[in-house]
Amino acid sequence: MGALLDPSDAILLVLASPEATHLDAGPPRAAQIQVITRAATACVVPTFEIQFTSIRAPAAQSSASASPLPPHAIHSLDVEAPDWSATPLGLHVAKTNRTSLLVVGYWLEEAVTFVVLRALSHSYKVYVVLDATPAENSVAGDAARQRLVFAGAVPTTTHQVLREWAATTSDPRSRQALLALRTA
Repeated sequence: MGALLDPSDAILLVLASPEATHLDAGPPRAAQIQVITRAATACVVPTFEIQFTSIRAPAAQSSASASPLPPHAIHSLDVEAPDWSATPLGLHVAKTNRTSLLVVGYWLEEAVTFVVLRALSHSYKVYVVLDATPAENSVAGDAARQRLVFAGAVPTTTHQVLREWAATTSDPRSRQALLALRTA
């Protein structure tokens, strides 16, 4: 049996997509992304936003100004980079000296899969928060989930992360904030 998720060893990666605002990603998914982001803030978990434009879509400029994160925490996903660890995102993640990555955002069968497979290849423990990670297509989403689990990613949910972080955090204020988020 694996250890519980510990916020002191975690990093949150939030995958943003400019076309997500034009597609029906479902309000519950956006709400789950907000809950997990608030939980990360409460536990002082480093959070990085990855802006991604679908390989099918024409290049679009994402607005970094809409993000609540500081500019150094916002990165573009470079799917053509031969070595993920040498990208600005990979370097920032490595500087944290944390080994567990939680991944949320858009889209499961594309950007999420790209990021998760690259992180797994660099020996990170990767957790995909499925209720905060929509797929554009249900069949492709099912295949992506199976592929990621087979590759070594751990599927989880927002409430499971909140429960585990509340159980493992040493800060009573963080624990209280996490428990409050479970009912949000």
